[in-house]
Amino acid sequence: MPVIGGTAQTAAVAPAGELPVFHRGGEQITVTYRLPSFVYADVYAGTHAGEAVAYIGGREAGRAELVYTQDVPREEPPEPTLWERIWQVLD
Repeated sequence: MPVIGGTAQTAAVAPAGELPVFHRGGEQITVTYRLPSFVYADVYAGTHAGEAVAYIGGREAGRAELVYTQDVPREEPPEPTLWERIWQVLD
């Protein structure tokens, strides 16, 4: 998952539990992931990220919550240089 403004550019996600799906042999299982395009930092491990939905023959067969597997803290801006501080005072 892309992260904006964090100490890492991405955060991994994983199912919070199992996604049990019962099907007959030969049926096609399709899984879609419902996630935002990106998130802003701070990201905390174990918090809700989205969901996975399993379909059999186009019909919903099960769901599982997706959670972040790592923390991504916000990146703090660097301290201004001496010249930047002087310009701030003179401005």
